[in-house]
Amino acid sequence: MDAGESEAIALAHEQSSSLLLMDERKGRLAAGRLGITVTGALGILAAAYRNASIPSAKAEIFRLRNEAGFFVSSEVEDHTLRIAGEIA
Repeated sequence: MDAGESEAIALAHEQSSSLLLMDERKGRLAAGRLGITVTGALGILAAAYRNASIPSAKAEIFRLRNEAGFFVSSEVEDHTLRIAGEIA
C-alpha cells in the first residue's frame, strides 16, 4: 500500500466517511479492518448500470482494460456483471 492509499484511509477514518473509493487490495483490506465501507471502480460501474446511467458495465470494463490498462480477472468481471444485473 502506498502513501496515497494510506492517506485516503486515514482521512476517511478521521472524517467518519460513509464510503471510500479504492481498488488496491491491501488498502481495501486495511480500510475494512477500520470499519470503512469500500468500493472500487467496478462497484461504481455496477451501480451505474443498475441506475441506468450507463448502457453496459461490460463495455466499460472493456474500456478500462484497453484504454487505461486496468487489470481485472474474468472471475471478478463476471461477479461484477452479476451484481450489476447485466448477466444472470
